[in-house]
Amino acid sequence: MTEKDNEFIGYAISRLATKRVTVIFENSTSVHSVREHIDCSGFFDDKLKVLAVACKKARRDFFPVFVHEYYHFIQWELKQENFTNLSQNQELEFALWKWLDGELDDLSLAEKSLREHQAMELDCERRTIKAIENFGLSIYVEDYIKAANIYVLFYNVLLKTKKWYDYPPYENEEIVGMIPSVLMDTYITTPPEIERAIINNCYKRNKIHEGFLYAS
Repeated sequence: MTEKDNEFIGYAISRLATKRVTVIFENSTSVHSVREHIDCSGFFDDKLKVLAVACKKARRDFFPVFVHEYYHFIQWELKQENFTNLSQNQELEFALWKWLDGELDDLSLAEKSLREHQAMELDCERRTIKAIENFGLSIYVEDYIKAANIYVLFYNVLLKTKKWYDYPPYENEEIVGMIPSVLMDTYITTPPEIERAIINNCYKRNKIHEGFLYAS
């Protein structure tokens, strides 16, 4: 960690504390989001006021997640439109997760929820990229942009798999090698070769219907 990294962490934690947000650095490879019922690299929960990051991995992997989740907090604090659209409409906020859990059959509502989440994530990624540059953080911005592109594109894959990933797609070398290091013009569809790589590499075989698995 560089001095600027440590300064940013201290600054972020201090600001989170002003809103009584609990910060958890968990010694695990994933953290469980109780309200969304998924295991992930990190999350910010505005209702529970918790920011959690899985830290049992290389610093280059968990530090960018902390920065990203901090900017979800900033979205909440600033009442950013996409974040507020979800936060203030529980039906829309949870439709995607209920659909993934098999508790909702309304595909149109699930997709509307998915698009709001996707737009919120893209806004957060843009804020995070600016922070990396403005604060001089020791995160390779080109690598972060690749990971951001993968994460936002991943949401489209959910419409086919109906499953959250088992292995983060933005940590897979094959997928990273297929992605541009600049933000994309559109994220509405995921290129077929990237979708194929995500499905082949990021799901356990027993977690997804075999009909969705592509031959290697």
